[in-house]
Amino acid sequence: MDSAKRQGMQEADARKRVKSSLGSSLPVDFTSLIKCHDKPADDNLGDMDIVEFVASQAIMEMTPTPLLPQDMVCMRLNLHPTVVKNLTPESVGNLELLGLRELEFSLLKPPVVLGRELFHEALSSDQYDSKAIEINKLSRKHCELECVQDPRFHRPIVRLTNLSTNGIKYNGVSMVKNKPQMLHHGDKITLLSSKSGTVLLGYICEEPYIVGASAAASATHGDSSKHHIEANILDLDLSRVYDSLTKALDDAASHAITKPDDPSVMLVPREINLNVQFATLKKFDAMVTLGCRALHFAGHGGPKHLYFEDQECAVHPLDTDELRRFFLGAQRQLRLVVVQAVHSDYSASAFLACCVPHVITVKTDKPSKDEAVIAFTKNFYLALGQGKGVADSFNFALEAISKFPQLAHAAKVAALFRLLPEGVDHSEVIFPMVETPLAEYKPQAPSAERFPAVWCTKLPLLCQHFLHRKVDLHYTCAHFASTKLKVVWLVGPAGVGKSQLSYATARHLRARNFFLTGIKFVYVGKLVEELLAAHNNNAVLVDKCLMVAIKNRVAVWLARLFGHARPMITVQDALLVLDGIDPLLEREDAAVLTWIESLCMHYAPLRLLVTARKQVVSPIFETGCGCQQHLHPFSATQAVDLLRRLLGKERDLSLTEVARSPLAVTVNHPDPDVNLSLVLERHPVVLQTGFLPREIAVLASRLIATPKISLDALLDHYT
Repeated sequence: MDSAKRQGMQEADARKRVKSSLGSSLPVDFTSLIKCHDKPADDNLGDMDIVEFVASQAIMEMTPTPLLPQDMVCMRLNLHPTVVKNLTPESVGNLELLGLRELEFSLLKPPVVLGRELFHEALSSDQYDSKAIEINKLSRKHCELECVQDPRFHRPIVRLTNLSTNGIKYNGVSMVKNKPQMLHHGDKITLLSSKSGTVLLGYICEEPYIVGASAAASATHGDSSKHHIEANILDLDLSRVYDSLTKALDDAASHAITKPDDPSVMLVPREINLNVQFATLKKFDAMVTLGCRALHFAGHGGPKHLYFEDQECAVHPLDTDELRRFFLGAQRQLRLVVVQAVHSDYSASAFLACCVPHVITVKTDKPSKDEAVIAFTKNFYLALGQGKGVADSFNFALEAISKFPQLAHAAKVAALFRLLPEGVDHSEVIFPMVETPLAEYKPQAPSAERFPAVWCTKLPLLCQHFLHRKVDLHYTCAHFASTKLKVVWLVGPAGVGKSQLSYATARHLRARNFFLTGIKFVYVGKLVEELLAAHNNNAVLVDKCLMVAIKNRVAVWLARLFGHARPMITVQDALLVLDGIDPLLEREDAAVLTWIESLCMHYAPLRLLVTARKQVVSPIFETGCGCQQHLHPFSATQAVDLLRRLLGKERDLSLTEVARSPLAVTVNHPDPDVNLSLVLERHPVVLQTGFLPREIAVLASRLIATPKISLDALLDHYT
């Protein structure tokens, strides 16, 4: 790699590390159509006890996680929207000039002390604002905010310390004076409030792991348009796109044709191999350096960035200038790029700026067009693999979409796909056919090894509409991906979705080559049912043998992975998920924790994810070897969104059946769909779910099963 390219990569890593959640839950993918240099790993989960993954005990050299730049912004505090709304534009402008409208924190920035004099200077020009906010109730030193390195998580955090006389509220709860509080995304800090609870002066925390910023972090508050990553999350099932792509290439490689002008010659399709990677800068650089003919980028994009992943499975924005540096000095074998992303027009222009001659954009901002994207992918690569030019393959795919029987408004859907740049020759054949004499031609089945297994098919499947957990998924994955935590303890009420989050975590990290040694799920609740059936519902006997049964199952699995000797630390990590461990905690709290501590001590590569309703106290958490992550019910908006998605087209709701909502008469939004959602948020039946995902799913099932019973009538049924 030449010095210019290396310098460009270093600058990109140092300057643009503002991140947001992925975690998505859905992967940011790219698929390069080149020959695989390594034999692809198969999905080698064999027959298993419950659900587990067992791979070879390969010894590999582990590289340390790179440290994050100290100038990276790890937290922003934005002035509360209510405060901005109640102040005059002049006062808001003064707060911005003094750096009080948005506060940014990094390890290189000194602590910030907020107090009376600071805000008095900003609001002194408007006596009304100064009196309305009651600045005189602020202490001279009201609070302190500082960014420090957390020794447990090996990452920068921001702490808030209450120094005031009249107090500060953190998420609506009064803070203890002089006791630091770690801040998280979405936390609300109230410096002053009215007697009715209205925020007079306060901030909302914004964490760059959750919010992607399109400009480098700076203390000058430069022009930086921000885009919440959840608005860019793809609802498209990338595994289906990958399956359609591999099916198309497999079909294309299976059909040779006779040369039109010479019947004695066969035109044989090339076997196009796939190299599937998650779009990190390191892997993208390797792909460009080694060279490939075509690139399929399926992921996220913003108005000014492509979104890649970093070592924490979080978003790393990359602009055009940084993308261009990857192509400096590289052999320009890349001829075609298919961009499947939100804001794909910008993504396309970024690749065009890198001198890629053919770029196809696929807009995926509307989930209803998933079938069109999959149909286009299948037919485009089928034609491309048969030796057709880019333009012919593109037109062939559009023609297939126009005839797709399940797709309404085919003409409008076709506009989602564009071949750029317009007005130039796109007849180039990316994968030309191989001419073979008819006498020498022998039909051969394509090799299945050229299509690597990406998604583990034997891990637990997620429920329908796994929504609104991207932030929680990011934190759970980050604990395993970028820290040395041995145990993550998921705490939350029954039905909040702890099991589903554990499934999503395992699938997300396994696809990124974490836990290659093995993954095992132990469902404690299911095991209790099995033991009750075996012991004639004798709960006393079940209590006595439950712990032994779980230990035996885990011991057998560990023996298969590591043998009976202690494994070396160079062995790849394995993940043990203890799902629903509450039956054990009810009677054997201390014994369970002692067993978990012994597992951590004796098996260095073993990581544990535990789900429970109960929070516990253990040296594991006190010494920084583990953490407890709380999972909360949905907000009202999220709950209604999930409910309406689950109902789908099977059950229509209308305002006439939600008249018992207190907002049925008062809310009058111009958009009928939004209006209905706002009314539903306060409906008594929806409130009775506690905004728990499982209860919302039960409510949706009842509504679908009783289409003639209104939501208002269900309230009487519950009563």
